[in-house]
Amino acid sequence: MKITNLIKMVLDISMNSSDNGFELSVKYANPVQSEVEKFTDFLNGLDDELFVDICEQIGNDGLQKIQNCLDSENIESVRSAVSYFKAHARKFIADKTKYLNEQLVKFN
Repeated sequence: MKITNLIKMVLDISMNSSDNGFELSVKYANPVQSEVEKFTDFLNGLDDELFVDICEQIGNDGLQKIQNCLDSENIESVRSAVSYFKAHARKFIADKTKYLNEQLVKFN
């Protein structure tokens, strides 16, 4: 991991300018919240149809498991939830790709 990425995960640094000069603010970042926010940004970037299809594959119990992990305030649980979702996403994409390839073969 790059040192700059580590600093971004641990510190929240901002700088504002005013007529009196610059004001530097340094706060400790919550690494759990940072992971949840990155995952939320990832989900928001997904195509809606793809997101729904993956969620249907995961099912209500799996989605509840993910939500519980995200709400846990435990970094390992949050990372587990992200891995769980990504594993299902990869499986869905692989299955869809296989299906589409089979359809193309039938067409030839």
